[in-house]
Amino acid sequence: MAVAASRKSLISLEAALAMTRERNRELHLRHLNPRFARLLQLIDADLPVVRAEGSYFWDSSGRRYLDFLTGFAALGLGNGHPRVKDALNRVESMPVLIQGLNHLAAALAHNLAALAPGNLQRLYFANSGTETIDASIKLARAATGRKKILSCAGCFHGRSIGALSLIGNPVFRESFEPLVPETSRVPYGDPYALELALRGRDVAGFILEPVQGEGGINVPPTGYLRSAREICSRYGTLMIVDEVQAGLGRTGRLFAVDRELVVPDIILLGKSLGGGMVPISAVITTDSIFHAAGGSTPRSPLQTPTFGSNARACAAGIATLEVMTEENLPARADSNGDYFLTRLQQLKSRHSAIVDVRGQGLMIGVEFSNPTTGLSGNLLGGSLKRIGKGLLCGMVIRELYIRHQILTAYTLNNPDVLRFEPALNVERADIDSVVEALDETLHSLKGYLRATMTSLHGARRTRTSSAK
Repeated sequence: MAVAASRKSLISLEAALAMTRERNRELHLRHLNPRFARLLQLIDADLPVVRAEGSYFWDSSGRRYLDFLTGFAALGLGNGHPRVKDALNRVESMPVLIQGLNHLAAALAHNLAALAPGNLQRLYFANSGTETIDASIKLARAATGRKKILSCAGCFHGRSIGALSLIGNPVFRESFEPLVPETSRVPYGDPYALELALRGRDVAGFILEPVQGEGGINVPPTGYLRSAREICSRYGTLMIVDEVQAGLGRTGRLFAVDRELVVPDIILLGKSLGGGMVPISAVITTDSIFHAAGGSTPRSPLQTPTFGSNARACAAGIATLEVMTEENLPARADSNGDYFLTRLQQLKSRHSAIVDVRGQGLMIGVEFSNPTTGLSGNLLGGSLKRIGKGLLCGMVIRELYIRHQILTAYTLNNPDVLRFEPALNVERADIDSVVEALDETLHSLKGYLRATMTSLHGARRTRTSSAK
């Protein structure tokens, strides 16, 4: 009887597809992340999404939204690209897990090796970008015989224990410590600090992002990647470039390191590699590093995830690379990115709330001022500054979503930065729509911000007077 009763309580696929907003919210609050559910409710984003195509998606009420977040750059080809759909249909009757020598994995590995810079030709497939981070740590330690791993301040590489060990932000680390030992960080974009850290010749690998995503869309100074390459080579440290977010056309080059003609020791890919439809990631390294790490022996340092090179993921990856090269999407992202940045710079000249606009290709950040800047000297001022961090950016995100049906988000390590990461094949008219919506939003928020800050400054003066 208990089994029969539990079966009756199960939700069928048909019922899930027809789920109401209220039921969806209730289940999220009960079983998943309640804070996230309440956040989406706050910005009126808790309606189930029922359809997506290209740069757009639709909720169950029929409203259409323009997606300028794309799963944190995971949808490089947009939603449901027909070539990727066709590839998945063509392997539908095949076993998902191909036993023996997987011919689809072999083809995808060949294609990536043919496109990758320099002599990067050995590959390992996984399911997520975070898995490639852990694999690269193991690979660097095994290949060099060293233990230390170096990363950059402001970085974000995922949420596994290995990836969290590279991150300096205590918000992500503290609850899970102690983490992997012998990890440290240097300032991003500073070759002198990097050389100082490597002089002991005891660092196995230096992991960096060619453009920091969650750090605030931080672009390093021109020549930094080339300098990092030279310094790593000088001290026998492997240069590991995390292109999970910035790679595959996102920064206007197929590989972000191509902008400076740099060949790292290891490149990490993910997100867009599966065409936005199937999860797959990849580690690409050299033949010499692979063999130095014992890659062809039973003690291989790399994991072998069950679904890491499954038929559907590999078929999607093959189709994705075909689309990117045939449609020249990196060049399109480069051109549209320059156009987008120019329009946003023009917006900056009209709105004092924008303190910076930066990015490469279609990986762009707009940094807003903290409206509580200038409040200091007492407990209230410090509290208000913490409250103010991300305040304006959050209001902009909410207005863009509710009033203009445009999806964006802030960057995790710097919530004052609004990120724009649309599909690489986005139309220029959609870019214009976003710029115009942002312009209108900032105009509409001026009065509200002025009133809010008048109230906050008044509260501070009252607190100061009371303290006297």
